[in-house]
Amino acid sequence: MLKRSRIYVLCLLTLIGCQDMGNEPEPALSVVTDKLAYALEEYIAITVTNTGDVGAHLPSCCASPAYHIDKYENGRWRLFSSPGLPCPPGIACPSKDLVVTNTENQYGTTFLSERGTFRIRLPYGVSSDNLTEEAVSNSFVVQ
Repeated sequence: MLKRSRIYVLCLLTLIGCQDMGNEPEPALSVVTDKLAYALEEYIAITVTNTGDVGAHLPSCCASPAYHIDKYENGRWRLFSSPGLPCPPGIACPSKDLVVTNTENQYGTTFLSERGTFRIRLPYGVSSDNLTEEAVSNSFVVQ
């Protein structure tokens, strides 16, 4: 009987430990491209999806999301370009707080004038002042 009681207590403690301990809801972004290979200067369609519990704030320049493009060279990823990060001084339109709500998709395009293997990194967070997370796309090739 004592052994059975210990098993019940152990099971109960395990269940309690697996419960959500009151953590704040968070956004969770994914970034994917429409293809895995592109020609030089071909448009690359990008889809950003929020599968999290709350809206995800994105950095922006005017009304467009700002992001990083990395290139794979010599066995490692390096920053290739950062369209809109930061928004260039003197731009007539101010940066806008872009939010991708949960279960919402955002779409964009870019193109590259250099051959290689690339990926897209998109900073995001629970507020525009707190961009602590980063979504990384699939890698893709520009031929």
